[in-house]
Amino acid sequence: MPDTDGRRARSEASKAGILDAAVYVVVSGGLQGLTHRAVAEKLGIAHARVVYHYPTVVDLRKATLHTAGHRIVNQLGELMPADTSAVPLATHVPDMAGHIATMLITDLHDETVTLFTLMAEATRNPELRQSVQGVTDRVADLIEPLSQDRELANLAASAFLGLVMTTMAKNPTCDPATLRTQVVQLIEHFDPFHPKEK
Repeated sequence: MPDTDGRRARSEASKAGILDAAVYVVVSGGLQGLTHRAVAEKLGIAHARVVYHYPTVVDLRKATLHTAGHRIVNQLGELMPADTSAVPLATHVPDMAGHIATMLITDLHDETVTLFTLMAEATRNPELRQSVQGVTDRVADLIEPLSQDRELANLAASAFLGLVMTTMAKNPTCDPATLRTQVVQLIEHFDPFHPKEK
């Protein structure tokens, strides 16, 4: 039956609003603050409306993690070259990685904090691990065309996200220029295209 009255669009808009609020709740109050009631209060809507879309707290956490990760990956995808065969990898990749790291702590700050908060929770909660794996796999998908090596792409994704996370944990207001320099140094140090002389 066709959706002639716009119910599906309203439902998707409602879910998007709920997840925007959920990201805000995680950033402002931590994971323990992410409840149906907190999200409903942030939006000024009935608690039951949040429960309708996300029946359990785990459902809400999974959807929030997916949303944060999806936004990050989409932004990163826009920075990736369309034709990696035409890219001078040795010079382009470190600079691109530095730009991405800067974006994660500035434009995508809230999504990055939310992602890392939920990734940490996945170490205790197996129900979140598949969602975390989905995000890291998508980051590796973006990197793989540059390296032509899936294992190297997985390693690079983990190292990159780990550096950003530890930098933000040590100094939540870290200087973007400093992080960019650190990321460029990391990529250049482990550059598979130009092995270091011994």
